[in-house]
Amino acid sequence: MSAELLASVAASLGLKQIEPDGVACGLVDGFPTQLALTEGKSIRVLFRHAREDNDIELRAAIAQSPEVKASGLKLALVAVRCGTVTLLITDGFVRVPSQEVILLRMRAVLQVLAAVSTAPAPTCRLCGSETGAEPVLWDGIVDLVCPACVARVEEDAQQAAAEYRSRAANWPLGFLCAISAGAVGAVLHAGVMTWTGRMFWVLTIVSGVMVGVGAAIGAGKGGPAVQAMAAIVTVVSVLAGELGYFAYQLNQIVTARGGSVDWVLFMARSPMLLVGAWMNTLFSLLSGLAAAWVATRFTRPPQFNAVQTASKPPGPGNLSPG
Repeated sequence: MSAELLASVAASLGLKQIEPDGVACGLVDGFPTQLALTEGKSIRVLFRHAREDNDIELRAAIAQSPEVKASGLKLALVAVRCGTVTLLITDGFVRVPSQEVILLRMRAVLQVLAAVSTAPAPTCRLCGSETGAEPVLWDGIVDLVCPACVARVEEDAQQAAAEYRSRAANWPLGFLCAISAGAVGAVLHAGVMTWTGRMFWVLTIVSGVMVGVGAAIGAGKGGPAVQAMAAIVTVVSVLAGELGYFAYQLNQIVTARGGSVDWVLFMARSPMLLVGAWMNTLFSLLSGLAAAWVATRFTRPPQFNAVQTASKPPGPGNLSPG
């Protein structure tokens, strides 16, 4: 699904795009509507309607609609929940759905919505004002909010963002929490390897999650420096888990022969051990890098823009036949 196709569909419906998120929103036949690109070759459409208590009735009506069946929309690609109807428009993993297919399936669902439910009243979601409410993205979902509330929310978000940026990170505690989580991850990794004799990449992801959460909580904030710290600790944790497995194996062999392991020498030669077992080390390193990426996701600064608006107020669209 290309951005150009979404822009073309949005323009034909009078929706305005919100950059750079690949999302468009506005009113279509009075219903707040949102279009969004997905990672695959498809587009996700969301409609809001007024009746939040008729999910079962609405889903049954969509399933029985001849227009929906004729459009080729599968019921498995439709979600009805608490005043919203979401449909995934796709023609499979290879082909991109055409604009005609997208509009046809949207029209079919809108016909059911108009028959079973009603469009929401044009009032502000936050203050209930009956004038000036416009379609915006509120926490990522299209809704009607008046300009005064948008301005207030944006001001609050700017203040919260400024307070967050001015907050000093607690580096010692963040590092301690990251190291502690990494140590737990290394022990878990080594223990499972010892028990099963196999390496599991999912354990490295668990380590990344633990390190990322620990670093963010300990430091008191996220950001590039905290992300870098979490990523490094995660990779070290995964490699330490592999060394823990080697240490157990070596101790078993040496103890069976009546000797004891020189652990100082073991640590000094640990880099050579990792190089010698290069296939296991490569697996650990690659999975560790993936886990490090996961750790950085948990140490990102939060997003404070609860409301996203288009560059221009979206005009009402219409999908009525003819």
